[in-house]
Amino acid sequence: MRETLLALSDPDPDLACDMLPGGPLPFVDYVATMRFQPVTDRGVTFASWSAVFDVDDGRHDHWRHFVAEEVVIGGPRALEASLRDGA
Repeated sequence: MRETLLALSDPDPDLACDMLPGGPLPFVDYVATMRFQPVTDRGVTFASWSAVFDVDDGRHDHWRHFVAEEVVIGGPRALEASLRDGA
């Protein structure tokens, strides 16, 4: 699976990327957007991650659940675990 960075902004801060065709997933017109906002009273960052896409195998509900659970929720959890275990 390969993605292209579509936008990256320091002032906002946010980023957007798309998924290149030809990968193992049946996504069409996939675009993900991530936004990061500081929570100043706690010294942490709030991240929001969304994705819009269509699929070419007719299993939209299945893939919407997959992206929600494995990518949008699972990705940050895996990153957090990796950072925690590597520290």
